Amino acid sequence: MTKRFIILLALMISTTFGIVKPVQAQVFMIDTVALEAACVSDADLCEKLIADALRQLKALGLDPAALNQQVGALAAKLITLTALVTDPILLSSVSAGLVTVAAESTDEAQELLIISIAATVAEGDAGDLVIDLTTLYASPS
Repeated sequence: MTKRFIILLALMISTTFGIVKPVQAQVFMIDTVALEAACVSDADLCEKLIADALRQLKALGLDPAALNQQVGALAAKLITLTALVTDPILLSSVSAGLVTVAAESTDEAQELLIISIAATVAEGDAGDLVIDLTTLYASPS
């Protein structure tokens, strides 16, 4: 009798409040080895891989804060690649990729920071960058 009561109680609660489905974490993974290889050697492939990464990111349907955090992570990866790139054409490609990444941010401060960094990269002055990581990663919106 007690077992039946518990089952009925569980059924009533689940129908009253709806059955809770577990939320699965949505993972954004980018092949950083392929991105690095492309961005230090092939401008077109670099820009294609950045565009592909952004498509994957948008497909996840993340909330703005999570999206901006991932935008910051992708931008940070591109910024670190600039230390490996000396060819002005490739630097221009990375810079263009940063501008594309910035456009996906929903946070104006983050977007402006990434665009500013992109301009510095395009000028070939990335070695002197000082970056506010709080703005780059922890975007509030």
